[in-house]
Amino acid sequence: HAEAERAARRSLELKVDYARAWDHLASALSAMDRLTEAAEACQQAIHIQPALHSAWFKFGVVNFQLDNMVMATEAFNMTGEDPDFFAYVLYYSSMIAARRGELDQAVEKLEQARAADAGNELESTAMKELAAAFTKAGSHANAADFYSQITKKRPEDFSAWLALGTARHRAEQIGPAREAYLRATELRPDNPLPWHNLGLLASDQGRHEESRDYFQREVELAPDDAKAWYDLGVSLRAL
Repeated sequence: HAEAERAARRSLELKVDYARAWDHLASALSAMDRLTEAAEACQQAIHIQPALHSAWFKFGVVNFQLDNMVMATEAFNMTGEDPDFFAYVLYYSSMIAARRGELDQAVEKLEQARAADAGNELESTAMKELAAAFTKAGSHANAADFYSQITKKRPEDFSAWLALGTARHRAEQIGPAREAYLRATELRPDNPLPWHNLGLLASDQGRHEESRDYFQREVELAPDDAKAWYDLGVSLRAL
């Protein structure tokens, strides 16, 4: 990405009003998480070539990453129905609606996006945004449904399995929650989080020997975690 930035800047030294060079500079800066600079490069490209849809799209993405939903929406609207960006814009529109808590609209936009491009790489990201929004609204069963859809499409997604377990636990779907956490331990056996959640799940059900074993595994993986030792102590005291 640094080489791409250098090439774009050299291009602009030779021709400062080269809109596509500004556009490519924005891509390089965005990839390096220099979002404010990327937004400025997009604006330069748009100023030179107002109908450059790729620059408007990148400007929308950068503003979405900066959590500036109003500016992101305006930028996405400027891409029109360009076929190169149409499905992407729908997925981002779904995510923007989810962050605003407009859940019905978010689901509607997601379905429209799927109809336009069901295999789009943004689908799982959009579903995670929707799941998080449903979690925030206290609708844990709906959140679990979206996380479940993600795990079916991406069975190696550790974070999705972990979140699925949490959503099912909160929805009081105890058996399915345990299955999701166990799958997370299979994917990342050295990560203490699913072991911790399995311990809590077992403890909630009064299965203290089981919770002790899970918390014991957690403290082996995270020996400096005070909460892990505390939870292990609670299980031992219950026994």
